[in-house]
Order: sequence, then structure tokens, then C-alpha cells
Amino acid sequence: MLNSSHPNSLTALPCECLIHLLSFLSAPQLASISAVCRTLYSAANDDTLWQCLCLVDYKVDAKTHLHVFPYRSIKGFYVGVLARYGWMLGLWQANYPFFTGQLLQVRINPTDASIIGENISATNVSPISEQQFGAIQGVSIDNLQLSLSRTRVFEICFEPCGDGLVHLSPSFDGSGQVWRRRRRTSAPLENTEDPVRSAYDQEGVSSYTICFGNRAQSATLRKHIGVVDDGQETFRSYQLCQDHFPYFRPSPTTGLWPYPENSRVLRAEGTLITMFDSNEPPLAFNPTLQPNSQHEDTSGEVPAHTLTIQCPLKCHEYGVRTVTLRAPEGELRFKTGRYQTIWSQIKIHGDHKSVMAPSNMVIQPLEGIWAGTYGSHGIEYVLLRYECSGRALDASVQDIHLVFYKITGDVNVPRGEVSCRANLGDGTGAPWIGDARIGDDLAEDGTELNDSASKLFLPTLKDHPEFQTARAYHGRGTVAMAGYRNPTYIVNDAIILSKTKIAIYWHDLKRISSFVKVALPSDSP
Repeated sequence: MLNSSHPNSLTALPCECLIHLLSFLSAPQLASISAVCRTLYSAANDDTLWQCLCLVDYKVDAKTHLHVFPYRSIKGFYVGVLARYGWMLGLWQANYPFFTGQLLQVRINPTDASIIGENISATNVSPISEQQFGAIQGVSIDNLQLSLSRTRVFEICFEPCGDGLVHLSPSFDGSGQVWRRRRRTSAPLENTEDPVRSAYDQEGVSSYTICFGNRAQSATLRKHIGVVDDGQETFRSYQLCQDHFPYFRPSPTTGLWPYPENSRVLRAEGTLITMFDSNEPPLAFNPTLQPNSQHEDTSGEVPAHTLTIQCPLKCHEYGVRTVTLRAPEGELRFKTGRYQTIWSQIKIHGDHKSVMAPSNMVIQPLEGIWAGTYGSHGIEYVLLRYECSGRALDASVQDIHLVFYKITGDVNVPRGEVSCRANLGDGTGAPWIGDARIGDDLAEDGTELNDSASKLFLPTLKDHPEFQTARAYHGRGTVAMAGYRNPTYIVNDAIILSKTKIAIYWHDLKRISSFVKVALPSDSP
């Protein structure tokens, strides 16, 4: 043990200096050094150290939540809440439904001692959803007035010892002794007995998970006890079913679930068609086709950032029926199964934090979650990111694109796929003048605007003043038939209206889609 009276002892330092030195340590290191002596224990438990760790490790301001949670210190909040459940804070995309997907946000409830997971859906409440764009004959523009609605999926509650929780006698289920608990509450709960994996934490606080189910329209469904885990075992179970199930795997760069690679190229022989218990079209795939590393992660490792919700009512399971055609006999074989929904964490910046918008861009839209109009499909969420295309002729020049990844998709272009991308070039862009361009080549690079046409066109935008000062960037978008059949690219323009508003002009469709930045309250990174 260190002698605090020794002049060369660490504990002889002033308290401010000692806390400053400890601020360079991580949470496990602080826990270790606090066991050395009383002086270091007192210094290592200083609230300023743990407040900093909450911000650095989880981007959470603990002071704003400490008065709600039943913890006496910020260290207790870090250990009891963030160290156990902080990994799940953020935005997640579900792998089911396979075309439309789901957007889940997990955040700390600012008004209650809980962590909540909510499905976020968007609707367009604009009184006029579509109108003719006066500047170009035959072109329509989508009006967008966004309204967000939340459906609670699960809730992790925290309660102090003795406050509504009593331990029952131990029970045996064949695998050993399991302690169970029951929560006294006025809310209707089903299956309130739940195995307790750990006792109360250091400050006598216990936690439990309530599942709200995924059948939100069912009036008879009641809240019930569930479990949220990292989804590692669930994902491994998929690896045993690749002969009759598509190769689903989240992208290592975006965290989104792309369309299965073995469903992009099909053959008549050995093709399997999977029918799901939803109104989506069947998903055909070829089990003999090897994954393409350009589209998917083929490392074979289990994804690090996944989440599953398990409960006795199996709310988050879905049924699959696979029909196998074995040519040339034409024999049909059927196989059914049930699978667990897996959420993958969305990487807003990912590993490309160094990729930024060109400095010449006057208006730089923010990376993050956006919502846009997709005709009859309604409102869909997209992930907007800056990315290097890797196709620049000069290695010293970065060819930066503005990419729209679908978080929620439709039966034509499913979730996880690229909806559109725009080549930003040097960032200057050009005034948007519709289809008036020099030459017949509308390639993604090297297309210039006609200055004379611009002078004639811009005055006609008086009914749309935000387009008069907007800058446009040429690009391409993805369209496909139902079931993501025959995907192809068409020419479009990304029109940057402001940091929170973008318009996409689809040339062949003669339509302008509207996108707005989604502001989500979040305590996540």
C-alpha cells in the first residue's frame, strides 16, 4: 500500500492534480486503481471523472439523467446503466420485413428511469402532396411536411431495491437453480416472471425489460417481460440455414442490410423462392451462388453491432416457407421455419469520418437520417453520407459523392440499397436548369450546364424561389421492377436547397422528390 506521508508518493499530490492524472484512465482502469488505497478510491470516484467518461464513451450527459434514475452518483449511473446497456443506444435497422425494413431508435427516456426502443414511422401531412412544377412543363414536385410517430417496442426499467420488487423462492427448470422476480404494478403484464441474470448492482438498483410486441394494431396484446441481447447467437443460427435461406448480412461500412447477393443473379436450376408471412413479394435466391465481396462482408465473422428482442410470445419472429425447384425433374420441395428479427446498428459516419464535403460547397447538407418522398410508396428514410468513389483519375484528387442509402425501402428498391448518388466534383455545382444540357451524353461525370439556357430558365422559377439560388449536382438513381427485378440506373440531379432540405429531380420520371433532415432526440453516438 502506498504511504501518503512519503513525499514521492502519488497520493501526496494535491487532489486537483491527482484527479487530472486519473482523467487519462479508462473506466476499468479507474475501477482497478480505486482498490489501491482510500485516497485513490476517493479520487477515482470523483463525479467529474465519470461525467467525462459518460460523454467520451457513450455521448451521454449524465447530469441531465441522474435526477431521474435511482442512482446516487454518476459512477453508479455509468456502471449500472451505460456499462450494461449503453452499447444499444443509437439507431438500428431491422432485417425484416425484407423489402421495407424498420427504423428503431434506442435512447434514454428523459422523463423516466428507463431506456426505450421505439419504431419510428413518418407520414406526409402536407395538404397538397403533389403539384405541377411550373418551371418545367410536365414535371411534378412532391410537397413534404413531415410528421413522425413512435411505437414503443421495448423498455428497460430501473428500480431501487425494495421498490415494487420482491424475490420469489428459487425454482428448478431442469437446468439448475434459477432465481425469479415479480414486479408489482398496476399495468397489465403477462408472464411477469423472468430469470434474473445478476443481483442488484452496487447501489441496489435492479433492471428488467418489458416487451411491447410488434403487433401495434392488436388491442388485445399486453405488455410482457422480454430480454434484449446482442443477437450473436441468433445470427449464428442463420449460418446453418444457408441452403434454404438468403445470405443476409449487414454491410460493414453502413450497418444496413443490403439485398442478398445470391438473389441478384438467378438461374433456373436450383433456384429457391422464399415466401414470407407478409404482403411483400417472394424473394428468389440461388443457394449455389457465392457472396460477392464487393457488396457484402464475406469474412464469416459475426457482426459486432446487432440486437435482438426475445420474449415468450415470440413477438419478433417471422415465418418463412421455402419452395425449392429441382430441375430438370421439376420436383417441388417445401420447407417452413421461423426466424428471429435482427437489428443492425446504423453507422452514420462509419469508418469514413475523414471524408467531408468539398470546401467549395456553399451549402453542405448534414450527414445523418433524412426522410424523402417516393411516389405511391410514401415516405422512406435514407442515410445520407459523403463517400469517396475511388474512381478518380488523379489519385491526389478525391472524387466525393453524396450517397443516399435506403433505411426503409419498398418492393421496388429494398432497404439497404443505394437510392441515388450525386457526384459533387469540386463542390461548386451549377444552377439547376432541368434538362437543358450540352450534348446527348448525360454521364455522371463531366456534364456541364448550358449558360444561355440557364438565363432563360431561371426567371421561370419565380414560383419556387428556393430553386433560384440552389446548386445542382449531376448523378444517378436506382429504379427496379417489383421484387427488385432488373434494377437499373436513371439520370437525376441532386438540388441542394439548404442544410436540411434537398430535392432530387428524376429526369426520366419527370418528378421531383423532396427530402428533409430528420431531427431525432438522441443520447447515442
